[in-house]
Amino acid sequence: MLNYFQEIYRRVADYLVTQGEHDTGIIQVNPKGDQTKAFDYNTEEMILNYFEKQLPFPVQVLTEERGEISLGSGSPHYTIIIDPVDGSNNFMRGLGMTGFSVAAIPAGEPLSIYHVQYGFVGHIYLDKVFTCEKGKGAFCNGEALYTSQQRELHRSCLSIYAVGPNAEDLACNVPLLKAVTDIRNFGTAAYEICQVAAGGLDGFIDIRGPLTPENFMAAAPMVLEAGGVITDERGEALAPVEKLENGCKFIASGNRTLHDAILKTLS
Repeated sequence: MLNYFQEIYRRVADYLVTQGEHDTGIIQVNPKGDQTKAFDYNTEEMILNYFEKQLPFPVQVLTEERGEISLGSGSPHYTIIIDPVDGSNNFMRGLGMTGFSVAAIPAGEPLSIYHVQYGFVGHIYLDKVFTCEKGKGAFCNGEALYTSQQRELHRSCLSIYAVGPNAEDLACNVPLLKAVTDIRNFGTAAYEICQVAAGGLDGFIDIRGPLTPENFMAAAPMVLEAGGVITDERGEALAPVEKLENGCKFIASGNRTLHDAILKTLS
């Protein structure tokens, strides 16, 4: 399965860095209420066409722009969740931080990060491809990933999404912002979560509520495979996905000690 994801990722990346940079018109409003740009719509179409022609078994695909799509005849073997342009605003602005994300869950299994069989995240502009297979570890360009062992919150480097439409979004993060001295925000959650798996970031925090499953479904299992911890803001396991439009509160850390310190600070 990862070989199929690798091939279509390369095709999508080639399109985005050439014609895609000019396909910025608005096509529609997606199920989440966001405007769908032409490059978003076109990359989804590329993936769907590729899966339909190349996969040797039927699948169900969950997409941000089109919703739920069935490909092939018969019962699906997998549910595939795709986000071909994670960091659309970055792409529109030419910031060079855009990811490609695909996760495959065996048909009939709950749609949760704990049941992802294959995860794939590729950076569109950097030569970095992150992959995982359940129970077999996580890798970047073939090299095994291990999370950070930084246990001191005040020494950690975190990605924190604290600004939202409500004043409470910032207020609830203020204690954490005061506790750390090194913060990063890349605008592409999939890549940032993969950096937690790789140890480049010690943690990723988004407790505002709008983070939707296509942004993290492929990347989150890599953190788990690399030895990290993921929970919601209460320290509980993430609930299975019901709809791609449903956001969640998400905390990923390199180790349990740091994770507990983050939870305690936020509480």
